[in-house]
Amino acid sequence: MKILVVTVGKVRGPLIESVQEYEKRASRYWKIEFISVAQESARSISPEKVKEAEASRILSKVPVQFELIALTREGEGITSLGLSEFLDKRLMDALP
Repeated sequence: MKILVVTVGKVRGPLIESVQEYEKRASRYWKIEFISVAQESARSISPEKVKEAEASRILSKVPVQFELIALTREGEGITSLGLSEFLDKRLMDALP
């Protein structure tokens, strides 16, 4: 199973260390790749158009056969353990 994490904008500052640590730990269990797409400039367009442009960039990076799961502030809360269990279930479902 491969996990592709797509972020909008570059991960910077103290967050980069957290991402690198998570990637190191997660790579023991799954193939994992982190990529970023350009952040849309919001100077002259509506927030909805910004979201549409960024969503289009994200979707262009995700292979068609991948299951898409968006992690947003508005979404359901999940703990690290809950995420791990979710991914383990997906891994077991994918095995022949």
